[in-house]
Amino acid sequence: MQALIPTPASGVWRLRLAWTQVYVLTDGRQFMLVDTGLCYERHQLQAALKERHLSRCAGILLTHGHCDHAGNAAWAKSQWNAPCFAHKNEAPFLETRRTYVPKGRRACSLKGVMFAGGEWVYPVQRLKLDGYLQDGDEIETPAGLWRVFHTPGHTPGHISLFREADGALLSGDALLNTIPFQQRIGLSIPAPLFNSYTPQVFQSARRLATLQPRILLPGHGPPMESQLTACLWNYIRTLRF
Repeated sequence: MQALIPTPASGVWRLRLAWTQVYVLTDGRQFMLVDTGLCYERHQLQAALKERHLSRCAGILLTHGHCDHAGNAAWAKSQWNAPCFAHKNEAPFLETRRTYVPKGRRACSLKGVMFAGGEWVYPVQRLKLDGYLQDGDEIETPAGLWRVFHTPGHTPGHISLFREADGALLSGDALLNTIPFQQRIGLSIPAPLFNSYTPQVFQSARRLATLQPRILLPGHGPPMESQLTACLWNYIRTLRF
């Protein structure tokens, strides 16, 4: 059974799953989830929380609506009677039947086939969001105050969360610490195949670097904190905008 792993950021734990990871913001009494994993991983999530004696969910925050991040959102909302939030630009993909599969002839491209297959094998149950997050919103959580940053490009409504108190950055898929397709650790951004508009991904990554985060908590790959700001800027300079 996978267990919750403490991160360098106080009050933030992570659950490593097959494709991604769920972050748990907790004070030891109640918790909030940042993303929820694939739909078939709900029992791992439930068991990991039970092991830590966490049963009071204060809310669910979705960085975006891809199946590996929002697959258990509807179930978790019902399971813990908890409100669920995402950016308003993600609402069509979470609340209705709108799909990430490109329109027109691009639907038959590799990207279209990949997204269609993923949504068929790992469906995201639609749900009514309890509110929409906006750039600059401040969210009080069991692990302190976090600010919302709209970081589009991977998806239209992708968000990241920043805690100024210690420089912790929950980057979702705006910044990763694993090299796509290479199976090795390293700063990166999502491969163009999975993005709605890659030039925006570059811009979002640069914006996050200006925050000078001290702890990176990415959607894919392990946390990073050693010389993070310098490493991040060195990586940003390699990107071609």
